[in-house]
Amino acid sequence: MKVKLINKKVAIGLLLILLIVSYKIYSNKPVNEIDTSLCHIEYGVRYGLDSPDNKHTVIVDICKEDKSSNESYIKGELVVSKDRVYHVLKTIYWEKVASSEVSNGLDGDDYWETCDVEWIDNQHIRINGRVIDIYKGYDYRDKEN
Repeated sequence: MKVKLINKKVAIGLLLILLIVSYKIYSNKPVNEIDTSLCHIEYGVRYGLDSPDNKHTVIVDICKEDKSSNESYIKGELVVSKDRVYHVLKTIYWEKVASSEVSNGLDGDDYWETCDVEWIDNQHIRINGRVIDIYKGYDYRDKEN
């Protein structure tokens, strides 16, 4: 009887430790793990631009909940390409902007949006007017930026 009671206490203790560790891992999700599904994408555009040395590509997603939404989200992912397969390294840019800050239009039934994206050198890219160091990144929710 005493052995069963100790086993139950050990099992409950291990379960609590597992729950605490799981909470710590998932409650402090790093910026580079942001998923564009947070935008509830109904309308979105994806395009990429290669770095001057062709070692990296930045894939830019612009998304919004619907065509009439006043807010757009711009996400920039740093990727490497091997045999035309992209491997995401990290999210380097994440910003919520007024929809008026991105160009958009309708071409037949196709809705499109774009923002200015330009490589400055092999380590810096300008996205929507903001210069980003690809090794540091930018997130509008991070007050240190």
